[in-house]
Amino acid sequence: MSTLKTDTLKPVTSGGALQLAGDSGGVAVDGPRVDSAGDVDFSQNPDAKIKLPSGGGIYQSDGATPALIEASAEVSLRASLIKNASDQSLIEAGSLNSLGYVKHNPFHFEYYISGTGDIPSGLYSELGGSTSGINVSWAVQPTTTVAGSTNGDPFGKFDTGTGRWTPTISGFYFFSYFVMWTEDLNDQTLFYTLLTRNQTIDPGDDHAYVAFTRLAMAKGDTPSIGASGAIAMDTNDSVSIFVSHNNGNNRQISTGRIAGMYIGENL
Repeated sequence: MSTLKTDTLKPVTSGGALQLAGDSGGVAVDGPRVDSAGDVDFSQNPDAKIKLPSGGGIYQSDGATPALIEASAEVSLRASLIKNASDQSLIEAGSLNSLGYVKHNPFHFEYYISGTGDIPSGLYSELGGSTSGINVSWAVQPTTTVAGSTNGDPFGKFDTGTGRWTPTISGFYFFSYFVMWTEDLNDQTLFYTLLTRNQTIDPGDDHAYVAFTRLAMAKGDTPSIGASGAIAMDTNDSVSIFVSHNNGNNRQISTGRIAGMYIGENL
């Protein structure tokens, strides 16, 4: 084995590429090529490989921060951020769970009624908030032991002022809800709930209905009723709950909940 010691290797032709080659029984085997821009090119030999030494690797420009290393026969990528070709973040520091899997953050929301609202008889009333509908005081549903945690709506798409949720991402969505009355209803009172898209309550436009219920209640009942369904939504569509009864006088909603999540794109 001969040893060449030099500070710089350059191609013979000015502006050309420096070609490194191996030897297989007297036959040259193309290795990496260093072009005039200093880029290392392996395209001339699709079978060429880069082999990391045991315990070694590829480091960032500071020479101390590992980017790709091998240890105990395992190769690991060390990066605080991974992006795609469109410069969009795919994985960031803190996005893996305790098992090493990418955390799954579904596009979802969950809210509950924290107040009460007087529902008039004979009308469909939207369970809204301070700016429209019947103000029933919607609050985000905590999904941890910390009261008021906002991870029941991580993307903030529910408007508590209107009681409406707008996805801003088109696709198919699954929803579920329930509502409960605080007061007894008269015998054979009819009770209706409707989860609908874009505040549509016209029976002639029922393709916008997500779910609908109609029940006849016995005297003295304090009914709780719910339903679920799926529907396609555009970016600016919204869903909300409407309720109605024919009791004759106003009756109050005491509690309720609505939840939804993305289940797939429109094909």
